[in-house]
Parts: sequence; C-alpha cells; structure tokens
Amino acid sequence: MRILVVVAAALGVLPSEARAERIEVFVPYECQSLAQEYGVPYVLHSRTQVTYAIYKLNRLGGSQAGVSECRAAVARMKAAYQARKDGH
Repeated sequence: MRILVVVAAALGVLPSEARAERIEVFVPYECQSLAQEYGVPYVLHSRTQVTYAIYKLNRLGGSQAGVSECRAAVARMKAAYQARKDGH
C-alpha cells in the first residue's frame, strides 16, 4: 500500500502535460497471459498505466508461471528504451 501511495504522490507532482502525455506501449508477448489474467490491457496508453502494470508485475510471486519470463521481457524493453533514449 505504501508503494502505491508513493507512486500516486510522485505522479501528482508531475506537470499536467507529463501526466496527459499519450504514449503507446505494447505488453511483451511473454506477459500477455499474465496481463489477461490480471486485467491489464495489451496496449498501455499512458505513463500511469505503465506504472500500474509494472506495480502489478512486481507484486506477483516469482514462482508463479510466466512471471520470471515476463520480468525478463520487461527488463529487455527498459534496456532498449534507455539505449534509444541515450542515443546509442
């Protein structure tokens, strides 16, 4: 619960333009069954949705089927995004 409050507080201090920013992030293939099971859409359209999806993923136990593969796919996506952002 504390994490959710911290995330909400952090998002609350962002400028309204950043909160309203429209993006399109596709849930990795490895995560689609988990997304369906936990009610996360396959396409995320805001930073808030992305943050919420990652929060839900982090709350799942590592022994649950598909969780480790999903976490690895998300880590690869984050690394690719960071490399593209850094200009590499």
